[in-house]
Amino acid sequence: MISAAMLSASWGANLRIGASSLPSPRGLANGAATVAVRPEDVALVSPDRLDGLQGEHIWRGQIIQLSDLGHYRKAFAQVNGLGRLKLYLPKSALVNEGDVVALYPTRYLVYQNDGLPVEVKQPAIGETPIHNRPMAL
Repeated sequence: MISAAMLSASWGANLRIGASSLPSPRGLANGAATVAVRPEDVALVSPDRLDGLQGEHIWRGQIIQLSDLGHYRKAFAQVNGLGRLKLYLPKSALVNEGDVVALYPTRYLVYQNDGLPVEVKQPAIGETPIHNRPMAL
């Protein structure tokens, strides 16, 4: 869970998270929020693909630990302004401990004021956005 601040209640507004931001879901009030990002919902972005993405929605970090776990890899990245994040990466990911990486959260939940979490799915590079929707519990 990551603390965030809603910067504007209009569509297209951002959630400020440390020095970075993420697109906010519809219907949030200005003020505090919490963002939950699962380790498997963060993608590595290769430097040649960064041009099409908004820079502030890309998190920069350094791989500080990497473990092979059969068909996938578990990594920990120290992310500027956010701290240490756990990532699950495909076995094919070409990354080593010490590498500086660009990370792109593809899916996350936003919690505010004891309400239901709101799911946000960011498009993969080159795709159009998927509408945000409240989660049913």
